[in-house]
Amino acid sequence: EMLATGESLSDILNVLIQTIEKQSQEMLCSILLIDADEKHLIYSAASSLPESYNACIDGIAIGLNVGSCGTAAYLGQPVIVADIAIDPRWVDLRDFALSYGLRACWSHPLFSSQGRLLGTFAMYYREPRRPSLKDLQLIETAAHIAGIAIEHKQVEQERTRLVAILEASIDYIGTADPQGNSLWNNAQMKKVLGLNSTANVTQQSMSDYHPPWALDIIQNQGLPTAIREGIWEGETALLQTDGREIPVSQTIIAHKSLDGSLEYFSTIMHDLSNRKQALAALQESYNLLQSVINAASDAIFIKNLEGRYQLINVPGASLFNKQPWEILGQDDTALFPPESAVRTQAHDQKILASGKSETFEETALIQGEWRTYLTTKSVYRDHEGNILGLVGLAKDITPLKQIQAALRQTNEELERRVQARTAALFEANQQLQWEITERKQAERKRKQAIAELARSNQELEQFAYVASHDLREPLRKIKSYTYLLAKRYSGQLDEKADKYMAYITDGAVRMQGLITDLLTYSRVGKGELSLEPTDLEAVLNQTLTDLSRAIDESNAFISVGFLPTVNANPRQIGQLFQNLIANALKFHSEKPPQIQIQAVLHNQFWTISVQDNGIGMEPQNTERIFVIFQRLHTRQEYQGTGIGLAICKKIVERHGGQIWVESELGRGTTFFFTLPVG
Repeated sequence: EMLATGESLSDILNVLIQTIEKQSQEMLCSILLIDADEKHLIYSAASSLPESYNACIDGIAIGLNVGSCGTAAYLGQPVIVADIAIDPRWVDLRDFALSYGLRACWSHPLFSSQGRLLGTFAMYYREPRRPSLKDLQLIETAAHIAGIAIEHKQVEQERTRLVAILEASIDYIGTADPQGNSLWNNAQMKKVLGLNSTANVTQQSMSDYHPPWALDIIQNQGLPTAIREGIWEGETALLQTDGREIPVSQTIIAHKSLDGSLEYFSTIMHDLSNRKQALAALQESYNLLQSVINAASDAIFIKNLEGRYQLINVPGASLFNKQPWEILGQDDTALFPPESAVRTQAHDQKILASGKSETFEETALIQGEWRTYLTTKSVYRDHEGNILGLVGLAKDITPLKQIQAALRQTNEELERRVQARTAALFEANQQLQWEITERKQAERKRKQAIAELARSNQELEQFAYVASHDLREPLRKIKSYTYLLAKRYSGQLDEKADKYMAYITDGAVRMQGLITDLLTYSRVGKGELSLEPTDLEAVLNQTLTDLSRAIDESNAFISVGFLPTVNANPRQIGQLFQNLIANALKFHSEKPPQIQIQAVLHNQFWTISVQDNGIGMEPQNTERIFVIFQRLHTRQEYQGTGIGLAICKKIVERHGGQIWVESELGRGTTFFFTLPVG
């Protein structure tokens, strides 16, 4: 009766226990239920046992020797303990049970109708006691009734949960009798039909839910198939109250009794509106894509795994004087000469094997003319990631290759001219050095040699200035046009083309640096030297600020000792510091650069040192490095023009000082220069 009226499981089990306990005043009953993980027993009903005892056994494990209940649940059979004090199955719980005056415990497992363990029913006594036949029948009956009650409530809860799931579904779900009259519809179904959630649908028929064409499919195909095969699936439509149709994917299931007679139908309908709209949008996107690729100036194509064209745009097909449909299904052997076809097919196989995108420079005979194409190829896959073929884009770069050849020829000519002028400058400088040595040997020719040296130096500086100035304009044009070329065709050229433009740009940048350094070198010695009180520490601080980016990038540590104020040209002293510190940053070892700068006074001259922990040099090279254009390393190892230290030497000597270097290979370098006091 309590099951029919919907009483809670706890109330039902407590009433059951109280009814059983009336059979004996000494009996104390308990019902434990299995938890969700089926490893423990949890308290459900035991009104006559102390609450503290119930709280302690709540959650006991299922296993051997875990009292009568834990053992009965583990074994799946009744466990009769006549005396808790001596029975080994209570070894871990004995003292606890005895503290509550409990001496005997008979436990019976509870099972569902399918044999699934639900919990245990137990009878306790405060004195040792063995069950009689009547007691055993009573506990078995009680366990059977408890199992029925528990299973009924679980089924009821499961049904409620399933109904809640169906009610929350976004699909349209309902049931109907064999005549097609509605029995039940979920909330979503009622909503689309314009009914409130509590509306009674038993007065409606499936003919009220579908437009005529859909109803015809259901009655002539859906229902007969479901009756015959148990289920039918197809596409129909729901009819809204405003007359609009909702396209649906519908499943009809025929539910039959054990004797095979039809009991009712259930149906699930999924809204296809979004799918239909997506398909329409997909078709529109395909049409748009087709228009876009046909509007492109480059050839665009798709091939399958056999290398046969599945798609080609109009510009691609026009290369062969064909329409796109004429090329579909053909491979490259039908379009290119044999050697070109073999080459392109090899590229295709490489892409299909690696699964990666790659760009190739391919040459082919097109309409009687050899053309060069930059072709990028990538695989395309299905929804599971399987490769279906490849997609390609071919851009005609024949004009670009012609421009590259012209630029390369121009650059080579420019390089030759610069080398010739540089060699002439070097030769002139060497000649001047030899003349200086000769003048030292003959005092009487000193004034004449000094005048000749001054004149030669002036001509050299003027030549360097004019030469570098004349080269700047053509060099600027080369650099600018190379930059425009790289920008316009960025990402469209192959690696080799990018490398050629990089060579041009690199040559122009290096030449620009060389010209700039030549101008700096020539300007150092021009005009009258303007001197003023100069705080070397302030000049150095400004230099370090200018070099802050290079200092940060190399993680350099720079320590500065005492630096005096001298009578000098601040700009040239800044140039001197910048060149020496930049050298220390450039020629560092694997360790972060450590640079120490300080000054000491000696014989009316300040000696300033710039010491580093870099790669150092062989001692025999310490004079050579101050000669213009002299380098100890290749340009690939370290960038530079070979003019920086020559500028340093010229600045120091113009200030009446000297500059030299002390170094050992692998042990760092120290540059020294002197400036007069005052």
